[in-house]
Amino acid sequence: MEAVIIVGMVLIFSAADFFIYMKIKENFQNQTYTLSEELKKTKKKYEELVQEVKNLKAEMQKLEGEYVKIKNREVNKIIEKKSSKPTVTEILLSEKLATSEDIKKAKDFIKNNNSPFSLVDVLVLLGKIDIQTADYVKSKISG
Repeated sequence: MEAVIIVGMVLIFSAADFFIYMKIKENFQNQTYTLSEELKKTKKKYEELVQEVKNLKAEMQKLEGEYVKIKNREVNKIIEKKSSKPTVTEILLSEKLATSEDIKKAKDFIKNNNSPFSLVDVLVLLGKIDIQTADYVKSKISG
């Protein structure tokens, strides 16, 4: 009789262990499935982000290229403006309105006296050109 009771208890504990094992296995499978699904979603999101980064890099390179083109255009415009206008010295010498010695003296005066006056104004002050000539030269520069 005791053997039957022992066998019965072993069977009861075995059945209980089996049900506990099945419940643990089911929980494990559920968690594994959930983690697997989360991993798939995370991988998909990662791939989307990688593609977005590639697209943004390509867009940035395109914008940098456009920036360089615009900057070069602006620099060329500035160079064109500067090269198309003659300098005060070029006007004075080409039109024989002042000598190179007069210009040198005027530049030395500006340098030595920290003068705020322009080269044309100093030439007027030194009596090398008259006011009408100075106005003419200024109009050539600004125009």
